Amino acid sequence: MRNAGFTFDLKLFSELGTAQEFSNLMVVRVKGSCKLDSGPAPRPEKGPLAFAHTSDGKVLPFIEVSCDRIRSAVRPVMWGDQFKIADELMGRALARVISHEIYHVVTGTKHGESGIARHSLTGSQLIGARLAFEPGDLERMILSAGAGGTD
Repeated sequence: MRNAGFTFDLKLFSELGTAQEFSNLMVVRVKGSCKLDSGPAPRPEKGPLAFAHTSDGKVLPFIEVSCDRIRSAVRPVMWGDQFKIADELMGRALARVISHEIYHVVTGTKHGESGIARHSLTGSQLIGARLAFEPGDLERMILSAGAGGTD
């Protein structure tokens, strides 16, 4: 997101006051267990890793993330020393999934051709050393945000 010029002020729901106001707001709800361990790989769960809510065909700034589905995609492709940095890899996977959903919210579009904005991401892509937005997807985000999109 940094490459597109986006910055975020992250707050936990518990940190919010009753009368706070925001000019641009995106709500991310994370569900399930976000902890990776070296135990047996969880059974793959069907369904999306995350999704942005829509109404009347418009993408809304409300995102839901399933840590259980992310874990079931990531855990089977981990091996060796990767278990020593399991928390880092889970954080990387979460960041990539959330970035993918933010792309939908900002652009109001479905998917890009490749990179983070592609239709689906594998467990290996989620924890791999590098995965970024493609230049066209970055440009689409910048243009959408400049035209009144969410940032």
